[in-house]
Amino acid sequence: MPFPFSSQGIIFFENADLQEALVAVEGILRKAEAGNISKSESQLDFTGGLFRAVSNWNLLIAISSGSIVFRKTEGGVEATYRISFLQMFLFVTALVGLAFSISPKEPIYIFGVMWLWLFGMNYLITIIRFPSSLRAALNDRTGA
Repeated sequence: MPFPFSSQGIIFFENADLQEALVAVEGILRKAEAGNISKSESQLDFTGGLFRAVSNWNLLIAISSGSIVFRKTEGGVEATYRISFLQMFLFVTALVGLAFSISPKEPIYIFGVMWLWLFGMNYLITIIRFPSSLRAALNDRTGA
């Protein structure tokens, strides 16, 4: 699924071992209290989301689920991630819809701005923080 339901990207870990990268990223997911972490030789699948007992600053609060595939390359390890925002999208849309039904006399643009703020800012923050946190996890592990 494309925007706004998901995001994807590639992170390159220079001079890293495949298992080292896998363990480092699994550590950051566990620290963020990801649910249902499934690990194979070269892939991590996980769940996150709104309905967990975590802070609203949690790395995975806006992410419903995700998958990270690791591949050994000549100069290190390439991690391709795909994260889903479906739960956040549905929740914010329902919340704004409820607000509109309670006060339909307000100008419609107010609800659009509300939706953009609640969903859009969480989306933006997450697509910046998630890859950055994955990079930091390996850098912390290797001392880079």
